[in-house]
Amino acid sequence: MMFSSINQAFDFYCEYAKKAGFGARKGGSYMHGSVLKTKYFTCCKEGHKPAKMYDSKDSDMQFVRCARKLTHVQEEAIYELSNMNLGPVKAFNLMRTQYGGFEKVGATKDDCKNFKQGLNCYIGEYDAEMIVQRLCAKKTFSSDYSFEYDVIDDRELIRMFWADETSNSNYIAFGDIISFDATFKTNKCNMVLFPFPAIDNHCHSVTVCAGLLASETIESYTWLLQIFLKSFGHAPKVVVTDQDPVMKQAIAAVFPNTRHRLCMWHIMKKVADKVGADLCNNEDFKSRLCNIVWTDSISPSEFEEKWQAIMVDFELDKNKWLTDMYEIRFDWIPAFYRDELLSGLMGTASRSESENHFFGKATNSQLTLVEFFNHFDFCMEIQRYNGRRCDHDSRYTYPHSCQEEGGFLKCKIMDFNAHVVFKKDGEFGEESIATCSCKRFEQYGLLCRHIFYVMNMYQVKKFLKRYINDRWRKEAAVNIRTVPMSEFGNDQNRKIKEISREIKYADEYLINSYVADID
Repeated sequence: MMFSSINQAFDFYCEYAKKAGFGARKGGSYMHGSVLKTKYFTCCKEGHKPAKMYDSKDSDMQFVRCARKLTHVQEEAIYELSNMNLGPVKAFNLMRTQYGGFEKVGATKDDCKNFKQGLNCYIGEYDAEMIVQRLCAKKTFSSDYSFEYDVIDDRELIRMFWADETSNSNYIAFGDIISFDATFKTNKCNMVLFPFPAIDNHCHSVTVCAGLLASETIESYTWLLQIFLKSFGHAPKVVVTDQDPVMKQAIAAVFPNTRHRLCMWHIMKKVADKVGADLCNNEDFKSRLCNIVWTDSISPSEFEEKWQAIMVDFELDKNKWLTDMYEIRFDWIPAFYRDELLSGLMGTASRSESENHFFGKATNSQLTLVEFFNHFDFCMEIQRYNGRRCDHDSRYTYPHSCQEEGGFLKCKIMDFNAHVVFKKDGEFGEESIATCSCKRFEQYGLLCRHIFYVMNMYQVKKFLKRYINDRWRKEAAVNIRTVPMSEFGNDQNRKIKEISREIKYADEYLINSYVADID
């Protein structure tokens, strides 16, 4: 027989040995100058004391080293499942189920672990360099892709920022108000992830960009926000964070015209420690405090009056922490944001907490940067798929509170005391102006039911265009599938992936088509 390479010949003899009931291994070789003249393949027991022959018809052959080998498809499966935070052992168990038994896999769980370990060793010290090269390639490939990074001593990566094409369109549509917080333990390099979530036209969180920082210093925060400003061209109107003083300094320096709102939840959860458990369990105290802190339906003067009354009634006017919180009431109390456009969309850092949980499920502290970015892309694909699904639902379904009658939508609404100022100009109210004391449009960008009632009373037949906020339109932003980073690489690897997918699709199609016809 003729073989094109030593490895091809060895594979043939391994297959022969497996069927004959023994294992094979590579032996010595004979060189003539620089030319290989002879290569020996031997029994795996050659040179050792005689051992019992393996039974080729027995299941023992599955444990012989030369009879075990991961195929290309299996290696791809281990790699792709790792993007969903499933390790090599779980990947092996899935393959065992798929193939119909351990012996059918053709490898052991140790082989799967060794492959994954070898992959990480291959990445090794070039981990950060590989990521920088891949993101630079994406930036070259797309003019709308933003990527910046910083290193020290020309070798250590200390911070990164990236935002793709969809992120840009999402920021344009929904970047009025964003949250800013850290997600820990997402990679082996101990770099902290900073996703920037906004709220889309379905009231869901949408990540407009992200950054990785090696340290949480004023310098790092300032760099991150400066690159943010450079990438998007303008700062958000409102930024919501916890009470981190370093964040506060960076935001004030880079976003001087942005209103920095403190998370209400982080402040209110400290009340029990600051006023004592007995008072915190007092139902009257809790009710009165929550009724002025967690509402956006009272004016600033009403808040101040009721706050002072609470302090006097419960003898808290000497409490230093409450006094300090009152001094910064403009930074966290909803009553002081009634006139801030769309500020009602986000009053706590819960969006960041939700993002942290979302990314935390798909990442862990053992990931290389290459793996982390594959996992990050997987998370973003899920988020944007859900966005496209919501777009579809909004086009072809009606809200539960509405009924279709005679081609019209009829909605049921509730009411409470409110004051509406309405001015009607023109035949169809095209230049009409309407404001309401509940400030719903100012805080959420949506007209309230009270204004609709007045419009109906004055028989306004045409909707006021000035009150159609683009961020709530179905076409506010286009949710498109972006190319995952794992698909960037040389042309040969990309072509192999494309052909592999076509074969997998054809395989599934055949199974689904003939599963009911055994012949």
